[in-house]
Amino acid sequence: MTATRYELRFTTRGLQLWDRSDQLWSHPWRTVRLVAEGDLVLVHHQDQLIAELLVDTVDGSPTGLLLGAARLHTRAALPR
Repeated sequence: MTATRYELRFTTRGLQLWDRSDQLWSHPWRTVRLVAEGDLVLVHHQDQLIAELLVDTVDGSPTGLLLGAARLHTRAALPR
């Protein structure tokens, strides 16, 4: 069994990409957009594609990941 090298982390404030213990990038929800394209999730920061991620999920699709991201994106936009 090998450890996963890259990890996409969802926070209440934004989206982060980690390479083991190194944070590669972090962007607030208002500046990122996730799109499913087949088995891939494309991550856009503003108008630039910053990641193409193959998502390993139980049902084989990124649908759950995109729904979770949409909820966090909406929650981050609400006034506090």
